Amino acid sequence: MSWGRTCLLWLLMMLLESLQGILREAALSPVLGDRPARQLGVVSGSLVVLAIAWLNRWWLGALSRRQRLLVGAAWVAMTLVFELGLGLALGAGAERLLADYDPRRGGLLGFGLLVMLAAPTLTASDGGRARRRAAAGGTARRSARAAPSRKGSD
Repeated sequence: MSWGRTCLLWLLMMLLESLQGILREAALSPVLGDRPARQLGVVSGSLVVLAIAWLNRWWLGALSRRQRLLVGAAWVAMTLVFELGLGLALGAGAERLLADYDPRRGGLLGFGLLVMLAAPTLTASDGGRARRRAAAGGTARRSARAAPSRKGSD
């Protein structure tokens, strides 16, 4: 597992999420209203996070469940710092920022952060079985299977 790759993927997520936010404000907010557009943005943003995690699951190199949870936790922590810091820097009040995380007020960002936390684990294609198989000598079986048969060559 590489922390550098973890950070690069997070930067990609923030870039795409920021572009999605700009498009949401320009196209959806005027039609749907602010709160519904933000709620739809959480759903589409969660799909972006899952897609990035899935497309980069091997490159990321988080083999164990623990490593995948650490990656997800790092993504969530960096996202909270980024979103709250940027929001405050742009003049949004704390009340406004926290409302996005409060489901009683229609905020769904907490759900989006849960998806982000779980994304590396949810998108792991084999649940770590390949690592366990390799540790148990499974690579020898694969090599034997791939070797051409010598039957009939006598």
